Amino acid sequence: MALLLLLLLVSAKGSPRDAWLDILHRLYDQVEHHVGFCFGRDPLDIASAMEESFEFPTQSMSDHVCFNSSVLVKSLCGPEAIEIYYKFMLLTQNPEKIPSTSACPAAEVNKAECLPGFFGYDDEGTKYHPCCDGYFCPRGLNCMIPCPKGSLCLRATPRPPPQRFPQESSSYWCAPFAYKRRMDLPCGGADTWSIIPQDAFPGVESWKYGSGNMYCPKRYFCPNTTTKLACPRGHYCKQGSVAPQPCPIGSFCPEKTEVPLSNYGGVSADVLLLLLLAIIWFVSKQYSQIMSNITHQDRLRIRWKEFPPRLHVAPKKHHRIEFDTAVPISSDNISDSDVSSYGDADADIDVAFFHISMELVSHTRKVLLSDVSGRFEKRSVTAILGPSGAGKSSLLSLLGGRASSYAVQTSGHIFVNGKENNMHALRGNLGYVPQDDIMFSTLTVKENLLYAARFGMKSSSTWEDHQRAVFETISLLHLQSVQNELVGDPSSKYGISGGQKKRVNIGLEMVQKPKVLFLDEPTSGLDSSSAFSLIQSLREIATEKRVTTCAVLHQPRNECFYLCDNVLLMASGGTSVYYGKTHSVEKHFEALGFQLPIHTNPADFIVDIISTKDIDFGICMDELLLEYRHEYPESAMILPSASWSHDDHEEQMTAAGEEYPTIYYSDENENISVLRDTSIISKLLKVFAITFASLELKAPLLGRRTNHDDSNRQIGFFRQAYWFIQRAALHRTREPLEAMADYIMVVLTGLTVGLLSDRGMSTIMSYPSQVSYAVVALGLIATVSTTTTFTTHALMIKREHQSSGISKLAYFVALDAFDMIGSCIKSILFLAGWASFASPRATWTYLYLVTVFIFYSCAGISYALSLYLGESSSQLAAAIITLISTLVARQPDPGILMILLQSISFPRFAMEGFLIAESNQLKGVWLLARCADLKLLNYDVRNFYIDLVALFLLGVGLRIIALEKLLRM
Repeated sequence: MALLLLLLLVSAKGSPRDAWLDILHRLYDQVEHHVGFCFGRDPLDIASAMEESFEFPTQSMSDHVCFNSSVLVKSLCGPEAIEIYYKFMLLTQNPEKIPSTSACPAAEVNKAECLPGFFGYDDEGTKYHPCCDGYFCPRGLNCMIPCPKGSLCLRATPRPPPQRFPQESSSYWCAPFAYKRRMDLPCGGADTWSIIPQDAFPGVESWKYGSGNMYCPKRYFCPNTTTKLACPRGHYCKQGSVAPQPCPIGSFCPEKTEVPLSNYGGVSADVLLLLLLAIIWFVSKQYSQIMSNITHQDRLRIRWKEFPPRLHVAPKKHHRIEFDTAVPISSDNISDSDVSSYGDADADIDVAFFHISMELVSHTRKVLLSDVSGRFEKRSVTAILGPSGAGKSSLLSLLGGRASSYAVQTSGHIFVNGKENNMHALRGNLGYVPQDDIMFSTLTVKENLLYAARFGMKSSSTWEDHQRAVFETISLLHLQSVQNELVGDPSSKYGISGGQKKRVNIGLEMVQKPKVLFLDEPTSGLDSSSAFSLIQSLREIATEKRVTTCAVLHQPRNECFYLCDNVLLMASGGTSVYYGKTHSVEKHFEALGFQLPIHTNPADFIVDIISTKDIDFGICMDELLLEYRHEYPESAMILPSASWSHDDHEEQMTAAGEEYPTIYYSDENENISVLRDTSIISKLLKVFAITFASLELKAPLLGRRTNHDDSNRQIGFFRQAYWFIQRAALHRTREPLEAMADYIMVVLTGLTVGLLSDRGMSTIMSYPSQVSYAVVALGLIATVSTTTTFTTHALMIKREHQSSGISKLAYFVALDAFDMIGSCIKSILFLAGWASFASPRATWTYLYLVTVFIFYSCAGISYALSLYLGESSSQLAAAIITLISTLVARQPDPGILMILLQSISFPRFAMEGFLIAESNQLKGVWLLARCADLKLLNYDVRNFYIDLVALFLLGVGLRIIALEKLLRM
């Protein structure tokens, strides 16, 4: 039907344009569902295609008959003849398979006017006439059809066949159309408009007299259907060209060039773009070096063009920086009624906990903590010691809000400044330093601290506030000498030392101005000197910065141990066995009968005792409870009384035949030791309702802070996203070789796929297979290059979310946007290399749109796979999915299951988009090939933007899946 309408419109009898458009509108309403896939939704699309494909009216100058316009109008094929040509003659050259017509019945099919290249006309006794120039006359019809643009329809001339055919004079063939001449007739004109150009003699060497079709020959162009001109120098002319195309920059096109030779234009463009990226990186690197070598005052002056507030350096050791104004602590998630419990903004914070228990929610019901009690006093350093598996890190995780509410059950009492509360009330004032040095290795010390300050400080903080906090933290932790050094990692040749990394790890929390600081084994992996220096810094943090500090220590040296004010000892099974002043712990164990050997580290000696001795260590809670109830009377309503008789309890134990375990609680002030059995107290204070909620409350999607005070409100979504993009760009510039390698691989891939193509010399029918190579290549580039987007720094983002309450949604959107910037650049690089050799007819705009949306869709695949499978497994999975999806997309006549798979297969929409972009440029003599190819592949030119939307929605859906996983991490 598509060709039928096409040819009906062509034979519009030379009607004026308005009348012809009126006929077009009326016909289009009837056959839209048949031809819309090839021409578009609007009748004007067909009108445009017709105007660009045919000349109206077509008039021939070959002889007096063809010059007569009235003869031409009478000799044009009508609807019946065109329908026969479309249904039968177009697909076969066998006259026996062509039905009879009134003008050419089967018995008279060899009449002269029914032969190829002739039409019926009564001219001085003859009833036939050679087909006029600019028209073609099919076999079995006695009428003419106008030739499309890009064809060459001239009177044929007799020429001998190839050498394999008889060389008799009666065997001459009509060149260039290669139909056999009848002895009693001259050669006529053009005979057929085929869907694709075929050789004159298939299976035989090329015929030097013609191509066997009416397509304008290669290396020539045909400005009209009767003129053939050689392709000029500096241009190239493909088969069926109407006008010569200028040679791309960087290519060589001598006279009569079919496709550009030595086309290095795309390669040159890629090299220039890579050079531009290298220059941008070099300039940014030099700028960073200059900025890092100037003073803070000069840097502020450059930024603000005025003198900033002066920093006063107090004459203290380590040259600590004091500021003009103090930054008040955040009171997030604390109601107005709770403020009195904390005092003013600079109030010290005291944390006490009693009978804390925690167990995993699983079939094993593993107990992590069992009846743990202790206290973290304000402006002091508390050390937690114990053997491996004693629950030290679990206790800090629970109190620091890191324990997952879906994985554990908890019970117990927590008091903040005497008022029972969960630690969520301190989320804005609590810092948690993990055991591992989790930070950005490609950033400098100062940059790591700066971004921690930006995300962790209150939203009203200015750029200057961030800088002040960073410089104060650097001074506090003695990092001045390495502040501009990259942090580095074990695999790199650069970086700071292990002790300095530990300090940076602490600084990431201190820069946010916490009032409570938890540290999980901060001295692990350090030598004794570095560990001692670090504990000294913690001591300064507790006393000078008034930060309640608690650290899990692993084999501390003697000096480190006694720098701590208090110590909490934990035994295997997650129970607490001692809490008290550090300098009293030795006396406590001596009272138990354990004598400290000379020249022995007391910390190691104590841990050895509680690890190896088969003694029921416990903790007598009476003194701790009495002391706490006395200091905070309001806690008496919650904590039980300690007034019960030890003697009565001992008698009960003796009567039952049980040996009473000797356990103590030591107090610095009263220096007393009391015998108690904690098992009875535990039973009396057992919490019957175990909830699944941990001490951590989930943060809102866009941030953790929900206080109505504008000064403490969470940092805005877009502000966070901007900083994430800025940090990602900084990280990318620190790995220039890796970035350049990515871009160079994209260029090489584009060049290789372009070289594998037919370089634009074949027909549209081979274009789908060539496009499939490009789609596979783009899919692999997009998926493999984005598998590390959210996995490389996953631990750091988790830490920032728990510590600063960053928005994971902002982080996801920002890194996705940054990836898309890179994808846009990679799309240009790929197309420049690929198009240099593939020579597509499609416009760059359409090709670029499809390529960018392929990157967007495939990036979504990569995000989901990497977050669910991990970085290493996701790369293989992404490659397999890309290849399988391409195979699925190319399946002809798909079944229901295959249709469902194609509906979620990005190659299906990508290939259709590429083919539509190419088909839209096929007009004139290529119009039949355009419609036939689209029909064969079941593609529709009206679906171009639908394909883009489908790729976009596929990418969005996969991103939602990936985001859901990221939010749960």
